[in-house]
Amino acid sequence: MQNKELTLERITSIELKNVNLRSVCKYLYGTDEASRLEISKHTALCLPTVASNIHELELKGLARNVGEQRSTGGRRAQVYKFNGMARIAVGVELLKKCYQLVALDLYGNILKENSYTSLFL
Repeated sequence: MQNKELTLERITSIELKNVNLRSVCKYLYGTDEASRLEISKHTALCLPTVASNIHELELKGLARNVGEQRSTGGRRAQVYKFNGMARIAVGVELLKKCYQLVALDLYGNILKENSYTSLFL
């Protein structure tokens, strides 16, 4: 049996930052909304790392602050949400007699869909 430490590949700090960023983004994508503390607990990342990653996601438009949690005492936690409208995907289907266009948000929700008769009959 090999030592587990010897079989693990070493990763660079840039790769680790990308892994952490994806982890925070993935958690926000899968939840309705979350505070930094909730994200930290579920991703096993420290609060400064979570704060840094949320800031980066906000700069990219992928996360947004949606307000504060209700407080049971103390300072209210800021709440963040994944921004499904940060990017739009466009799909095109070309058929013999028509073509279809569809626009989707990052959650896969159809925003607009149209079918057109082909001009190349």
